[in-house]
Amino acid sequence: MSGRRVPGIPAVGGRRFAAILVASAFVASAFAAPVKVLSAGFSPPRRFPGDLVEATIVFDPGARKPAEGRVAFPPPAAGFRGETELVEASLFRAEGRWTCAVRFRVWEPGTLELPGFSVGDFSFPPLAVSVESALTAFGRENPLPAAQLELPGTRTLVLGGAGALLAFVALAFAVVFKLLPWLRALMAEWRSGRTRRELLAAIAWLERRGDELEAAAAWALLSSRVRAWLAHAAFPAVAALTARELETARPEAFAEEAWNPLARLLARSEAVRFAGLPASAGEIAEACAAARAALEAWEEADHARLR
Repeated sequence: MSGRRVPGIPAVGGRRFAAILVASAFVASAFAAPVKVLSAGFSPPRRFPGDLVEATIVFDPGARKPAEGRVAFPPPAAGFRGETELVEASLFRAEGRWTCAVRFRVWEPGTLELPGFSVGDFSFPPLAVSVESALTAFGRENPLPAAQLELPGTRTLVLGGAGALLAFVALAFAVVFKLLPWLRALMAEWRSGRTRRELLAAIAWLERRGDELEAAAAWALLSSRVRAWLAHAAFPAVAALTARELETARPEAFAEEAWNPLARLLARSEAVRFAGLPASAGEIAEACAAARAALEAWEEADHARLR
């Protein structure tokens, strides 16, 4: 706010007075005498943080004579955190009374204190000023944290993905600990049934046409089918054992009356094939009957064990 020029005083004098006021704000403030405040008012009537407020102070200078002019206060230092910030002050005479118009900026809501200040030889006391909160004044409250933003279908996607993951884990558990052992047992049973059928087919063929083959070939056919069936049925290590070792390596699934004929059959087969011992056609028929009886005895014992 610019100072008013007193009639009869040149305009340049106002500038000189302003310079005097600026100097006096810093030099003579310590010697300034307090003034008697007659009245004070604020503009605008409603004040909010960040507003530039003007306080109009009517005072009695006493025996001293003020000079009209304007004083600009220095800007605040970096990192200023005060409630009010003085901007400028003006002295002028209005309606026959001396008035000080001080401008300041408010930064906090509530009842604040404009600190005392000096203009020339006059020291003004602190003033209380009320500042409203813009949020409260306009019917709004402090903003609450908003709910987390979710895209459409996010909850369904997350819950569905978690459910699918749990289902996959349960399925993997069932496959590893239930399905795979069952599949292995099923494959073993299928291979055992296949070798059983091949053994029975070989026995039936030898019983019909065994005399058409040489003794070594007939014994080789029968012993190979017997070993294949034993390997998949109840004795996987049979392929690595000789006939003499098989006589003392009876598996638990075979009773002695079922195992001993098989062991003798395999031993006779090795003697005929590798030692060149003679064998008659009736002997191969007896060996086929012994193999069939051993197979039936093992199946009965296996069914009884499963029951």
